Amino acid sequence: MPASEPQVQSRLFGFFKVLLSVWLVFHVIVLVVMPNGASIMGRRLGPLIGPYGAMLGLNTAWNFFSPDPAHTMYLKFTVSYEDADGKSLKEAEEIFMPPEKDQGVWSLSKRRELYAMRYMILDPRRVDAVLGPWLCRTKAGATSIHIDHVINSVPTLDEANLFSDQKVGDLGKEFNFISKDYRCSQVNDEVNL
Repeated sequence: MPASEPQVQSRLFGFFKVLLSVWLVFHVIVLVVMPNGASIMGRRLGPLIGPYGAMLGLNTAWNFFSPDPAHTMYLKFTVSYEDADGKSLKEAEEIFMPPEKDQGVWSLSKRRELYAMRYMILDPRRVDAVLGPWLCRTKAGATSIHIDHVINSVPTLDEANLFSDQKVGDLGKEFNFISKDYRCSQVNDEVNL
């Protein structure tokens, strides 16, 4: 016995409801994934959702992490204590600015040294005219100070994904951006800035 007209309409309506539901789920996935197309999910689903997102103009990045996470930077000072002949009087001392060096500084009161470090490295003349003399005054008996501006790079998303069995902190690379020696016998002046 053939289906009656109300039954056909009911089945047709059910089919369109399922079709509309599938389209809505697909559209929401496009809305969520396309703005961050460089993500892992965006790369995997790109061939499937890319043409649809481009057609609707949804492929514009929202820059979720704009700018990208900054590299960790700190200053490392190696203070040497030597006599006139160059013999070491005591073991060299290592100081970091900020003292937390490669860990995040979350306390507002401790951020002062982080900001001071960034201010110093913006103009390398400040190291000679301000930072070197200040360290020599605060470290009695110091003869020279070796200053390194150390940068710990943040791995790219591809590196983190490729080496997912390792900690992200272990994937970064450490390199010295500025490496400078300052003799405490030097007389530098802030006027040169």
